[in-house]
Formats: sequence, structure tokens, C-alpha cells
Amino acid sequence: MEIHKIDFETFCGGCIIAASRVLTAAHCFVDDDPYQRVSIGRPELVIRPLQNVLAVAASVKSEYFKHETDSISQWRTLRHFIYPENFDFPHNDLGILYLAEPFIFNQFVQPIRLATQDKDYSGFCLISGYGQMSETEDSPYLLKATIRLLPVSWCSELHHKDMSDVICTSLVEADIGSGDSGGPLVCQGTGDPMEKDNGILVGIACATYGDIHSVFTRVSRYYKYIEENRSVKCSR
Repeated sequence: MEIHKIDFETFCGGCIIAASRVLTAAHCFVDDDPYQRVSIGRPELVIRPLQNVLAVAASVKSEYFKHETDSISQWRTLRHFIYPENFDFPHNDLGILYLAEPFIFNQFVQPIRLATQDKDYSGFCLISGYGQMSETEDSPYLLKATIRLLPVSWCSELHHKDMSDVICTSLVEADIGSGDSGGPLVCQGTGDPMEKDNGILVGIACATYGDIHSVFTRVSRYYKYIEENRSVKCSR
């Protein structure tokens, strides 16, 4: 699914985890602002206004390239956004959007299952999004690609610190681009008890480190946090 402004600018992706909850990247909605304060997390972080942002499901064409709706896509306004108190980009880069009205599940719109086990994944997994294909070219359609996963040990050695809270991926075969943040990294054959035939969500697109590799927030690290906030009612 995509998240975009009312002026049809798609700026992030997301993953439906419940009828009225969308998992995305924290940095899509959080700004560094020394002049404002919010009640959660680091005092200099400010949640961007949600009133001009929409969540769109079941659309294979970016809303940036079309100014009309169709009979399949579902558009929802946003009510609230939360993220971990220890968010410090690119670490703990995950957040949950509360929709004003729930999505209607059908053959085109379904929630995705979440990984529950930390694993050093290998091989190839699936990414998707409406992000840029180059520095000057946006994608008019939802794209998908397979991406190679890199060992945690390699990523930690490269950065000289523990990188086990993220999943590092190679840039050789494919990569994420601007506008793909918050989108899914889906793997199959993980052995996770929650996995079904269509795979399981193991990561949320976070960032690219130059021409070296990309990182995805490891979903299993936040499974408890996500579950605690998946069904809780928003008081705002």
C-alpha cells in the first residue's frame, strides 16, 4: 500500500497489519525540530501533521500519476501515529498509523503476517514500492523485485557496531529508492511459525547507505510492541 499527501505526492509505503493499523517507517512521519516538543520519544522530535495525508490500499498505479479514483482502491484518512521512544534513525525506525476508518478486507486488501523470530536470513526476499527508479524518475506503478540479504556479521563489521536490529541487503540485483521507506521486505521459507504460503513480513524499508547496502528495520524485534498497539483504541 502507499501513503501520500492530498496533492497526490506518494512519499512512503506501508504494510497493513490490522483493518485500521498500518506499519511504516518512523522517519516518514517524524521530524527533527529544536523549536517544538512532543510528549513521547526524544524531546526534539515532532510528528508531522496528518490531516493532509492519506493511506491508499489496492492501487497498483501511484496516485502521483493519476487524479481519479477507481472501484478497487481504498482511501483512508489518518487519526494518530505512534513510534518507539528509542527511535534514533536509522535504528528503531518503525511506527504505527491509526486510520480514521478501517480498510475493508477482500481479495485485494489483506493484512500481512509478522515475523516473530530473530533469524540471520539468507538468500533472496521480495521488496515492493512506488519509489524512485533513478534520481529523476519516479515509478508510475507499484514495482516489486527480489533483493539479496546479507549476514548480520558482515553488516556489523562494516559499521563497527551491533546491527542485529536491522536486516542489511545488497544493492547488486535491486534496491529501494526514495519513496519506498516503510514498505515491506517479505520472505518465504523462513520456518517462522506465523508464516503462510504467501510469505511473512521480516522488515520495513529504512535507508540506503550510499552504494554499499540498504537496511530494513527487523520486524521480529518489535513484535511485542506491534501486538500491544495493533488493537488498542486510540484516545485522541
